[in-house]
Amino acid sequence: GGGIKMEIYIVHKKLTVGPHKGKRCFTLSRGPRRNIASGNLLEGIKNATTLSFADGEMIFRSLVEVVTEKVSQGHSVDLGPLGTIKPTIKATGVENRKDCNAKTITNRGVQFIARAELNERLKNMSLRVVNSKVRNKQ
Repeated sequence: GGGIKMEIYIVHKKLTVGPHKGKRCFTLSRGPRRNIASGNLLEGIKNATTLSFADGEMIFRSLVEVVTEKVSQGHSVDLGPLGTIKPTIKATGVENRKDCNAKTITNRGVQFIARAELNERLKNMSLRVVNSKVRNKQ
C-alpha cells in the first residue's frame, strides 16, 4: 500500500534457461534482500491491534509449535489468508521394491503455498527500476 514500491535492479548475468541460455544478458532482478525480523512483524501487529508485543510473541510461538507438530505428522496446515504449509520429501528411485526404504530419502522439508488472494495482491504490487548501477552476477 501507500506508494511503497519494490525496488528491482538491472543485472548483467549468464542466463541458465530460455532462448538466451548460456549468454550474458541484461535482465531484472529483485534487489538486495532484507530479512524482516519477527520483532518487526510483532511491532506491526501490536500497532494494528489491541494485542501487546508479548501477546503477539506468544501467538507466534504457539503457532510455530502447533504447525511443527502437525507438519511433522505428515499433515498440510491451512494458515488462513496466508496459504498452506505442507511437508515434502525427495527420495532416490530404486529398481527393486525391497530396496525402497527410508534410507532412499535425500531431502525432507516444508513447502509454503500462498493463497490465491495473496498471490493476486503480489502480482499487482508496484515496482520501481533502480538504474543507478548495473550489477554483474555470475
